[in-house]
Amino acid sequence: MSPNNNLPPTWLHLNTERIFRSFMENTPTMTWILDEKSCFRYMNSSYMKAFGLSETAIGRSIYEFYPAEFCDAYVEGNQLVWNTNSPVELTEKGITAEGNLIILQVYKFPLGVENGIRLLGGTALDITQMISTREELIQSNERYTFAGKATSDAIWDWKIGEDKIYRGEGFKTLFGYEEEAGSFDMNLAHIHPGDQEGVRSSLEKALRGKDDHWQLEYRFQCLDGSYRTILDKAYILRSPARAAIRMIGAMHDITEQRNLEKMLVEEEVRKKQEIVKAIMEAQEKERREISSELHDNVNQILTTCKLFLEIARTDPADARFIDACHQNIQNVIEEIRNISHNLTPYTLKDLGLAAAVHDIVQKINQSGKLMIRLLSFQNLEEDLISPDIKLAVFRIVQEKINNVLKHSQATELRIEMIVQGHRILLTLTDNGRGFDQKAVKKGMGLNNILNRVEFHKGSMELRTAPGAGCELRIELPTT
Repeated sequence: MSPNNNLPPTWLHLNTERIFRSFMENTPTMTWILDEKSCFRYMNSSYMKAFGLSETAIGRSIYEFYPAEFCDAYVEGNQLVWNTNSPVELTEKGITAEGNLIILQVYKFPLGVENGIRLLGGTALDITQMISTREELIQSNERYTFAGKATSDAIWDWKIGEDKIYRGEGFKTLFGYEEEAGSFDMNLAHIHPGDQEGVRSSLEKALRGKDDHWQLEYRFQCLDGSYRTILDKAYILRSPARAAIRMIGAMHDITEQRNLEKMLVEEEVRKKQEIVKAIMEAQEKERREISSELHDNVNQILTTCKLFLEIARTDPADARFIDACHQNIQNVIEEIRNISHNLTPYTLKDLGLAAAVHDIVQKINQSGKLMIRLLSFQNLEEDLISPDIKLAVFRIVQEKINNVLKHSQATELRIEMIVQGHRILLTLTDNGRGFDQKAVKKGMGLNNILNRVEFHKGSMELRTAPGAGCELRIELPTT
């Protein structure tokens, strides 16, 4: 028989109560005892400290210390214990000594009857932080899920240690894949064979490195077998020891962007080829015109001079042929001057753009073939315009005049030029027969003008219609 069985029952009762109270006082868990009138019978130090109470609260109602709506909820839970005569677990609200609202996980249990009054014991843990953390985690997961649904990117989450990858709904939208999870190696298998080694090497380097950000461009295979060009960006989560433990990334489809860039490069190459071709054609045209001028005019005049000189040699006394020869040589000088002027107008270099344009306009107007009106050419701030742009404007005006004379059957041409800031606005308008832009292909003259404008990074707008004349609006930089 145990020695304790010989102890007096009273000693056992007192010793057990002392141990129980000592345990209750030293536990961090809040404990208390209430009677069926909702009055405190006992509370441990953890309870008193949490709610700013003292032993003076013993024997007083909970309604004296807490908001009525809280007390009503407490009483409802207490009544459940007495009605079932069994323990219950509840979640209740409380107000701390500092006035902060907290959430408690409460365990209530019946303690029997004392002097005809039922007693109830309770313990509580503050789970406010746990609830807050759980709600934040739920919200974070919801944001992650909704972000994956809202974006057109394919979101992925790679748990490196487990070699598992989660893929968002964007994978179905972009690539056609249904599954949400799989192995990381399976994900690499969808990468173009020519890019796989580069992706693997880049990832290994990023995981070993110190930078927490990673991005790479590569080709990814769709479910139908086609490939999309992807810009993949990710953030690397690391342990306190800086070991990579997780990567969260987004795959952005840039296929159309890269295709457009390729088309732009090809278009730029084509434009450059057109410009070179137009320059070569213009050079050949100028050479043919020079050749024609030299052959038809200068050569014929010189041939006549030679003939006159041969006649003068046989009859030196006759001065008529010497005089005629002198006049023809003067004509040759004038023709060569005109050719030289057309190639490089001296007035443009010596007198400026306005004077050069006035010079060719005056000659055309004197011929009576076309009436040209100049607007806003008198007060040009030519110091703001570079020599290359001046020459481009001059050649554009020349080309337009030639086009009008050859094709438009116009009687009038208006030329207006305005300098605004760092831009030149040039407008050339004729009252000719016009043409249908859709039905008639641009001739060499208009193409030459367009190529000059594009070469200098300007813009050109053509407005014309059958019977409505033709308006050419050109914008060029001043330098």
